[in-house]
Amino acid sequence: MFSWPDTSQLTRLPDVDADMNGKPKCENCRFWEEESKTSDVGECRRHAPRPVARTEGMNLFFDVSFPLTSMVHWCGEHEPVA
Repeated sequence: MFSWPDTSQLTRLPDVDADMNGKPKCENCRFWEEESKTSDVGECRRHAPRPVARTEGMNLFFDVSFPLTSMVHWCGEHEPVA
């Protein structure tokens, strides 16, 4: 069953320079919003929220959410922060 990660338990990854792999990172994208200053997780807001299923105990719930990504991830739709 799917459950959302507890982002309070995540720690920042070491900074990865975009020049090292030739790809821009989520943290430098205008569509990315950081969850907190203590983790490297944020929401990609490039598209509308998507349906997701989550569980609480034996109950299944459906919700909508923006995809969670790491600040060092990248995609082909990156747009630099102005």
